[in-house]
Amino acid sequence: MVKTEQTEAEKTESEFENSSMTVKHIDNPVVRNAPNRMRIKIVRIILADEYTAVVFTVDNTQGSYSYIAIDPETYITLNESDIAVERMIGTDGIGVSPQKTAIPKGKVTYFSLIFPPIDRDTRVLDLEESGENGWKFYGIQLK
Repeated sequence: MVKTEQTEAEKTESEFENSSMTVKHIDNPVVRNAPNRMRIKIVRIILADEYTAVVFTVDNTQGSYSYIAIDPETYITLNESDIAVERMIGTDGIGVSPQKTAIPKGKVTYFSLIFPPIDRDTRVLDLEESGENGWKFYGIQLK
């Protein structure tokens, strides 16, 4: 049997999963509006019984970043409503501000933001980092 190397997204996914969970993956979801000043991209949404994970890449192949961090007040809203707000409950591969995570120059780095589980009927997410300069991803399509 030939063993294949896991991608970073698969490694991140396996850290959260266990055999008792039901998991749905949305790879490379359509995002209606994303920050264009940064080379950060959502590459996967993981919907599990116990959590929701948003997996990102940050492209530092041009070497312009030295560190990355996320505001602890980052949240998602469901189905374009300000009512159903879920606050971030954890991270993987990124520091929660004021903690910073070094981003290797010349590399693409993966990280995940973890939220509480959401209803499987959710059609769209908005993800916002608190603050005027925070990341804002609107219209993340789940269906």
